[in-house]
Amino acid sequence: MAQSNALDVTCQPIVDATASVLLCGAAPEQLMRIWPNAARKQSGDIRFDLAIYVDPQANVSEQEFQQTLAAARDRWAKQVIALIPIGSNTHVLEESLFSLGFSRRPLPKFLNSDYIAYCFSISFYKKTPDWLNSKYWANPERWTKR
Repeated sequence: MAQSNALDVTCQPIVDATASVLLCGAAPEQLMRIWPNAARKQSGDIRFDLAIYVDPQANVSEQEFQQTLAAARDRWAKQVIALIPIGSNTHVLEESLFSLGFSRRPLPKFLNSDYIAYCFSISFYKKTPDWLNSKYWANPERWTKR
C-alpha cells in the first residue's frame, strides 16, 4: 500500500516497495529494479498506487494517447507519471499533458538525461482554497428570521 497519495516535488513517487505499480511501455532497467513485480498491463478494475507510462504517445493516435492517460489518472492509479523521451517532447504534446492536469517535474538523476517527466497526483492538482469550507456555506443565525 502507498504511504501517501502524493508525489514529492521531484516527481519521485511516495510509495514503498510493496506498492502496487503499473508499468507500461519500454521501461528503463532502473525502474524494473525498483519495482520488479510491477504489473505490465491494466486488467479489470484494479486501482494501482502508481502508474508509470514510458513514451505513452509512441505508435498511438493523439486521441488514444489522451484517453489512456485520462483513464490512468481517473480510474487506474492514484499517481501517474508519464516519461517522455527528450527527443519526442513537443509543444503540442506538452499542451495535451497540461490539459489533462499533468505538470512537469524534475526527475531523479538516474533518469534525468533521457526523459522528461509529467506527473499527476490529485494532491498537486489543485489546492483547496481557504474559503471553501462549511464556515462560509450557510448563515445559521439567519435561519429563524423572516
